[in-house]
Amino acid sequence: MENMILVSGKWKVEKTKWLFEVDNDRGSIAVAGNEDTRFEDFVKTIFEDYGIDSAENDLELRYLFPRQNLHNKSINTPPVRVGNVRQFHAFLGLSKVQNVQLCVEFKVKKIVAEGAVEDQKQPIQGDDSSCEDEEDTDEEGDRFDYCDDSDGATSDDENFTAYGLPLNHVEEVHGSSTKVTIRKMHYWKSHRTLIVARDLVMGSSESGYEELPTYLHMIRMSNPGTLTQLEVDTSNRFKYLFLAFGASIVGFPYMRKVVVVDGTFLQGKYKGTLLIATSQDGNFQIFPIAFAVVDTENDESWTWFFRQLSRVIPDDEGLALISDRHKSIGKAIAVVYPLESRGICTYHLYKNILLRYKGRDLFGLVKKAAYSFRLTDFQATFETIKELNPALHAYLERADVQMWARAHFRGDRYNLLTSNIAESINRALSGARSLPIVHLLESIRLMMTRWFAKRKHDAELMKTSLTRGVEKVLEGRMPIANLLKVQVIDIHQSQVTGVSSLHVVNLSEKKCSCRRFDLEKLPCAHAIAAAEARKISCISLCHHYYRKQYLYNAYNTAVMPKDDAVPIPEEVAKKICLPPEVRQPPGRPKKSRHKSILEKVAVKKRPRKEHTCRICNQTGHNSTTCPLN
Repeated sequence: MENMILVSGKWKVEKTKWLFEVDNDRGSIAVAGNEDTRFEDFVKTIFEDYGIDSAENDLELRYLFPRQNLHNKSINTPPVRVGNVRQFHAFLGLSKVQNVQLCVEFKVKKIVAEGAVEDQKQPIQGDDSSCEDEEDTDEEGDRFDYCDDSDGATSDDENFTAYGLPLNHVEEVHGSSTKVTIRKMHYWKSHRTLIVARDLVMGSSESGYEELPTYLHMIRMSNPGTLTQLEVDTSNRFKYLFLAFGASIVGFPYMRKVVVVDGTFLQGKYKGTLLIATSQDGNFQIFPIAFAVVDTENDESWTWFFRQLSRVIPDDEGLALISDRHKSIGKAIAVVYPLESRGICTYHLYKNILLRYKGRDLFGLVKKAAYSFRLTDFQATFETIKELNPALHAYLERADVQMWARAHFRGDRYNLLTSNIAESINRALSGARSLPIVHLLESIRLMMTRWFAKRKHDAELMKTSLTRGVEKVLEGRMPIANLLKVQVIDIHQSQVTGVSSLHVVNLSEKKCSCRRFDLEKLPCAHAIAAAEARKISCISLCHHYYRKQYLYNAYNTAVMPKDDAVPIPEEVAKKICLPPEVRQPPGRPKKSRHKSILEKVAVKKRPRKEHTCRICNQTGHNSTTCPLN
């Protein structure tokens, strides 16, 4: 008797070719057999050697017919089945002259209900005509795939759908008399299926509004000091929502007094707008302060938002609010925060300039004017803009230079000239903006829990008195400071001279004539040089907002999840919150906004692949226009 090697696994179709995926757990066995062996005994031996119960399982024996014997037949011919004694003898005869691998596939027996019709169709094959004219250079081993991966998957798993099957492939469902067929689905049917599946997992958009009063109560109970406000109209329909976690309220006093506000549209069934107020910590990280959900950005909604925000951050002359140029924001700030200094986002200003006025030279000059620290530098650049484009100069004056120019700003905005930190939160929440409102709030809570825990741990690991971000800034200024010459003027002041500059530094007042030290509250290169000459530590020259202890205190309070064990008061349970009345616009729901010209330019700046000529291997032309052709 000859020993035959049998391999356990399952067959699959990949790119019109049949492959056998080996079951690494069961592996292979050796079974003796010849023409005198009864097929029933051969099958029984396989069950026994693999330790499989034949009462609950079936097996299929199949092998790939040798390619050289196919002649003009398609190479994607299905595996040949061995199911009776004649087929078994045919395999034995072929195995004597060809190297043929017999593969065994175990399947759970199907339970067919009485009266059910069992379908015995084989998996759908690819189109044979597509392969007949192709030149075949594959080896025999390409058709029989032994998987080396620990999970039993091949390296071409990406060719399968999310369901683990090739497209248009029919797979039997064991344990039932039905079959699942995956075919192309109409777009709107798949869209409705997604909505139903999401409702089953997360609840419907309507139930999200019903759960709002209870959810906000549980968040307040688990996070002491949290401020929430839910407003409904006379019909008990949702109108506004405000949420500021207690951890943010406790941590804001350790932030610089610059608040950035922004709004972004929601993508759920009932739309709406998410308003955000945020700041930046001493390590240059985003610090969320408050969130609100309103119907749209208008005078009423922004005024309501700032009134709620004033419960967290009162009006103060040292406060600075940064936003885009939305008119409703300006009106609301004038009503609720009359003492603060308002600044507009320079990025949005640049976008408007690029849309109205062409030319990169002018764009660079506007940016230089906005970032100037000294009034003289700003004025010189602003005069150049006036000479080159009087219309642009007039537009910038109407925009109020006190709002966009750092040199003219009435308060302290430090390094915050744009609203990017608020838009970064919008980006972080992009995946949650289409969820029901309760799950949107829970995504915000989870994000803040993760941020606060990680940043508190990072602050504990810092070895210096200053934050890690500030240390990097000062390290970057040290090489410049080492090139400067210092001359002491008096006990407080020093003259610092460079190759083409001369500045006066007052270390006691923490000022420099370049004004970077004054506005950023961090020592500039001139101040570092003056401090080194007097053997004074730069740490003492930095504002206390940049210290490690302030960073730790800001994130010391944890953001806790809701406590489901908290009893719900009767007045909260009875509070009704219905979804707002909105009209669903026709067409496909929007998931992204139109990109601005600055964003399009940024994409164009990304390096593109340079194609080379195949004749001379040089860039700039192809083989058709090659001079050597």
